[in-house]
Amino acid sequence: MDRLIKNENIKRIFILPFIVLVGALVGTVLLVAAFALPVNQSRLAETMATIEGQMSYHNVLDMRECSYFFSSLPGVLDTATDSLMFEKALNASGDNLLYEAMDIQGYSYYWHGYIVILRVLCLFFNYTDIRFLNFIIQFLMVICFAQLLYRRKGTIYSFLFLTSYLLLMPIALYFCLQFSWIFYIALGASFLVLKWSDFLEVKGRYLYLFVIIGVATCYFDLLTYPLISWAYPVLWWILVSAKERKAFEYVKGVVTSGLAWILGYGGMWILKCLFATWVLGRDVLGTAADEVLLRAGVQEQVTWHIRWETILANLEHYKYKVYVFAVIIWLVWFLYKVVFSKTVTSSKVGALLLVGVSPLVWYTVLSNHTSVHHFFTYRIFNISVLALCGCMVSVVSMEKMKARLVVKQVLHVVVAGLLVFVCTFCSREESTYGNGAYHTKEEMQLIEGQTATMEFYPAENRLTQFGVQFEPVSEEGFLVFRLMSEESEVYSREISFSEFKDDGICYFDVDWNLRKEKYIIQLEVQGKDAKGILSSALTGSIMLEECGQVTVDGTPVPGQLLICFTYNYRALPQGVDFIYTLLFWGFIVMPVYFGVKESAAVKLKSLGKIER
Repeated sequence: MDRLIKNENIKRIFILPFIVLVGALVGTVLLVAAFALPVNQSRLAETMATIEGQMSYHNVLDMRECSYFFSSLPGVLDTATDSLMFEKALNASGDNLLYEAMDIQGYSYYWHGYIVILRVLCLFFNYTDIRFLNFIIQFLMVICFAQLLYRRKGTIYSFLFLTSYLLLMPIALYFCLQFSWIFYIALGASFLVLKWSDFLEVKGRYLYLFVIIGVATCYFDLLTYPLISWAYPVLWWILVSAKERKAFEYVKGVVTSGLAWILGYGGMWILKCLFATWVLGRDVLGTAADEVLLRAGVQEQVTWHIRWETILANLEHYKYKVYVFAVIIWLVWFLYKVVFSKTVTSSKVGALLLVGVSPLVWYTVLSNHTSVHHFFTYRIFNISVLALCGCMVSVVSMEKMKARLVVKQVLHVVVAGLLVFVCTFCSREESTYGNGAYHTKEEMQLIEGQTATMEFYPAENRLTQFGVQFEPVSEEGFLVFRLMSEESEVYSREISFSEFKDDGICYFDVDWNLRKEKYIIQLEVQGKDAKGILSSALTGSIMLEECGQVTVDGTPVPGQLLICFTYNYRALPQGVDFIYTLLFWGFIVMPVYFGVKESAAVKLKSLGKIER
């Protein structure tokens, strides 16, 4: 038996990369064949006229002529990328079709596999027709998958799927082809997992499926929300599985399927770069490596604080009322089941939670991309919602609980809830802001007795640190820093010239509880023959809204004084914080708590320690 397992593992080592290589070769042939097709000029003209008549990033829910690229609305379309896709797909082919397939008009490090589909469709349909066709196909797939889940597992699993589909903003998927490719791959793979689950589990065949999923994702997608193409099939495999398995087996399935998906996705991407480098005669692989470093935030030296803000920016989209209402319905259902029905032990919870935290890893690693494009990458958080709802379904049973135990369950729920509310409502975070990344600045010399002032409008109430940039010219002297309100002096500090660092910045800890109104920052040079250079930023990549008019001895000066400060605040508004606290309580703490409690009870019962 051990020898057979070893032989199977050795076989996979060769078969899995071979699948990727075959995928790359087939993908190349399909692209060459697509570019061999003629372009229907009338369909091209109709398509481009439709796209040019729309804003690039408008909200599908109101269709106003506004760009919502940086908004937190859930229905923002990426018509700009749809336009790019049609431009690439309908470009007139040259004599060297292989060169065209690898170059894609200079956009060489993606496969652009959608060209194979669009080039054929545009022989018969324009953009509007394809959108309608997209809607019909997606609608039918959703109905069929929900029906399949209903037959396999029952009504609650169908509603679980429809909730996750709702959080993808279906109407945006219908109207935007850029968002559709991952949906088709994820749901198509989930169909295969449900229909052929027994077949795929024999001799680890599911690994081959996930390599193919990774290959298809890399081939068609332009880095939208690709993680879902792995997570959806894995989650449905875990949730519908009826076999008795240990928790380790589920976790092992999650890890190995993820590695297989990475092999398919990463291997396919590297092969495209290698093929393109060979065919085009330029360093496509080097360009692609630079793009990876950019998207991962390495080139910009992105801090962990910025990576955390990226996660919050993506989470912000789930403030949409329909989304909140949908997840609260699940929360209410789960709390009802916890109180009035028996909870059960589930070996699936650990694996579900492991998949559920994968979006955090994705947002952290690809922080640059997911912070800039959060208007569509927020959909990756759908994985967490589906995983946590799956935990809920996994730890409750349909068997009613005896009345005497209901009170005990209510007590458990209340105690867990109080702990969560105390922890989340006491939590605060700190963010540091500064305008030192200036493009142009103006230097002003301050001498003994001169005073510079600047209006300051704090955006948050509490500040814990403040810094000011000043370059002493004389060896001896002081810079007196004052913060003034309209009524009185709030803070005063005398800073010796020796306290300023080589970069001219002096930081000092404060504990200011301010109102969100106008204050005056006053800087005065004191000491015999004391003088120094004070700078103001005229233009820059980060100009602070908190900074207002600057004057020197009453004379207005352009720009902003170079300062930095740290806020201590709640990351979210109180109402949103309350909703997220509820969701954290219901979606994470409760399923994990009752899952662990039941597992412990079963273990103790098997040892004869308790009776149930």
